[in-house]
Amino acid sequence: MDRTPIGAVGWSGTDNIGAFLRVFWVNDSREITMRGYNSGSGWDSQSTSVSGSIPAFSRMCASQFDSGAHLRVYYQSENSDIIQEVRNDGSGWVDGTTITTGN
Repeated sequence: MDRTPIGAVGWSGTDNIGAFLRVFWVNDSREITMRGYNSGSGWDSQSTSVSGSIPAFSRMCASQFDSGAHLRVYYQSENSDIIQEVRNDGSGWVDGTTITTGN
């Protein structure tokens, strides 16, 4: 798929040792996908699915807090509401809150 939305978050490890990145993009099945990077071991060998299929026009962004323990990805639904996907403490991705935009 050409020119899909991408997003990335990063943080430093404990005591500023190491760097961690998570990069997000939309794959050919229109699913948000993530791959991680750790400065000690490099890029993960496999990607992780974050969401089911999203609308073709959808925009996407990502955030993290607590040194990457909590990841959030946001994208637009068919009616332009904002959908949140949630990952806490390395667990699997689950549906989060829907933010109604009124559009």
